[in-house]
Amino acid sequence: LPVILEKLKTKYRIRRIILVADRGIIEKGNIAALREAKMEFILGMRLWSMTKAWQAEVIGTKKFRALKKDGSLLMREMDYRGDRLIVTWSQKRATRDAAIREDLIRKIRERLDKDDVEPKEFITHKGYKQFLKGLDKGTPELNEAAIELSKKRDGFFGVLTNVPAELMSGEDIHARYKDLWHVED
Repeated sequence: LPVILEKLKTKYRIRRIILVADRGIIEKGNIAALREAKMEFILGMRLWSMTKAWQAEVIGTKKFRALKKDGSLLMREMDYRGDRLIVTWSQKRATRDAAIREDLIRKIRERLDKDDVEPKEFITHKGYKQFLKGLDKGTPELNEAAIELSKKRDGFFGVLTNVPAELMSGEDIHARYKDLWHVED
């Protein structure tokens, strides 16, 4: 990727490229390659794959500031391993996250209510597995602790960047990431 971006810079005489990409590109190797090539990036962050301590820090909304007067969009910026982590919480996303979870749980309950439930029905579905326990013993049941944890995570989203704050504000970083769907479309 950095080689391709460098070729683009040279071919089209671009002075500065900021790579904007979704969470799929977040891997140590990719980020290291971008750093080595001195490329700036704005990347979707997998918040829930971070350590539990970092997750607790992310969820603590007391340090967030409101971007909308009604409090429906909050933002916080923090240092994460030398980069900027911009975390947002939005009511719209929280509502969507809750609806997705409730739909999954409803489907799980329907399957669990069957007399001949097979654990293998749940194993291949990542969405199902996160809310179940007992799969390894052949006695699947809802994991209430996982459901409660998921509820606490509703509405949060993170973006990781190495673009200096003097060059782009957290709001601008967030907006550039949100523009990604235009490119994908």
